[in-house]
Amino acid sequence: MLASYSFMRKPKIYPRLPAFIASNGAGIIGLIPYLVLRQPQQEFSGRKDMLIKISDSRWTGFLILLTTIWLLAWAWLNGDWGDYVRQWQSIPFVHLITWDCCLMAVIFPSLLGDDMARRGLSDDRIFWAVSLVPLLGPLVYLCLRPPLTESATEIATFPRTARN
Repeated sequence: MLASYSFMRKPKIYPRLPAFIASNGAGIIGLIPYLVLRQPQQEFSGRKDMLIKISDSRWTGFLILLTTIWLLAWAWLNGDWGDYVRQWQSIPFVHLITWDCCLMAVIFPSLLGDDMARRGLSDDRIFWAVSLVPLLGPLVYLCLRPPLTESATEIATFPRTARN
């Protein structure tokens, strides 16, 4: 959810807020029009507000990774996989959410390239290692990626323009 905030910062050609709302209501299917129509944004400009600083923090990445590993372990040890298969076959919502997660893993690399460019990462091996390991690859990337750098020109002029 924190990562969703960063794509709402500055409106471009296609408004981001409707895509954000649609993705919360319809899952990844709601993001597909935005992903098709969006322009690549390989530079970060401006100041990092508190929410971006939190979502950009490696500590947040580690917290999300550890929580995910704990939930996966709990599900593996305590889950009833036979019941899940029955529900997947008979309850459309479970079927839809499962496919939504699979589709998210397939679509994720379309955003990863821009994030890597904003952080100065250009190694294709990192891209493919993160892209080809569903769920845990992106989470490890959140832990190890370098932080965004703020635009030096906007930082230098911000205090002066704020007083005017």
